[in-house]
Amino acid sequence: MENKDKLARLIEECYTQIYSGVIPERRLKKFIKDKTDINLYSETYLKLKSIFGYFIKINRNTKILDIACGSGGLTLLCQRQGLDCYGVDINRKLIEIARRMARLLNLKDKFYTSPSEKLPFPSNYFDGVISNQTMEHVQDLDLALRECIRVLKPGGIFFLAAPDYNSFYEGHYMLPWLPRFPKRIAKFYLRILGKNIVFLDTLNYITRKTVVESLKKNKVTIIDYRKLERYRKLEDPDRIKNRTKRLVVNLCRTLVLRKFLEFIIKYFSFEILRKEIELIILKQPIKSLEPEAVKESVIE
Repeated sequence: MENKDKLARLIEECYTQIYSGVIPERRLKKFIKDKTDINLYSETYLKLKSIFGYFIKINRNTKILDIACGSGGLTLLCQRQGLDCYGVDINRKLIEIARRMARLLNLKDKFYTSPSEKLPFPSNYFDGVISNQTMEHVQDLDLALRECIRVLKPGGIFFLAAPDYNSFYEGHYMLPWLPRFPKRIAKFYLRILGKNIVFLDTLNYITRKTVVESLKKNKVTIIDYRKLERYRKLEDPDRIKNRTKRLVVNLCRTLVLRKFLEFIIKYFSFEILRKEIELIILKQPIKSLEPEAVKESVIE
């Protein structure tokens, strides 16, 4: 029987080793505490369920792969919700923690130690692949993306979220940043602030453009998730949580300003200082894309 307190100490030890001097201390303590409770991944799970459920039928036979799963919180929550979810991570200590967490929660140990560039699964195996804040850490972006697509079934879904380093913020250090900040200068900046400079060498300055260009080398359809979500909210304003924004959208619809809103969605980005990449990748063959919101969100 796994000891919960001992497991919590292992989680603290492992994540402290990785993120000490990177995440501010107060935030780090909360970050580590959150890793001990898989229920805190509920919001992420619901978002992913909404994305996958929009394109494929989800049931107990739906196979999902969580890339860079860490200590396994999201993977295990997906299992608890009835999905056949697997996790991979390059960090052996984190995978061992994930396996022990699975035993503690009486869930399945489907965890593997592996780099994203060499996944230990056959081709066309998964209905869905999740890469949440992973691709900025891989050594070979082209190979990692190709592997994610390789293990995906035809018609399957690959959801990718990562920071865009054409922005003025670095999310790991939680600091103002220059777009594609030269690392020699960035290390000097971090030293002045007393930060861990070793972690910087684990970062690969990816951008939306470089990720899209890499994906286009494969037979996939690429959808801008954020643009799709804005179209979906335009179609169904009840999806908008903010009451004021919901009233504005309903008013515009009433005043026949829908075309104006569609123009804004299509041609303008709402991100200024902090940019994020969020893409839905559909593996071919894709015969048709419905509804219209999906068509308008495809990246050509």
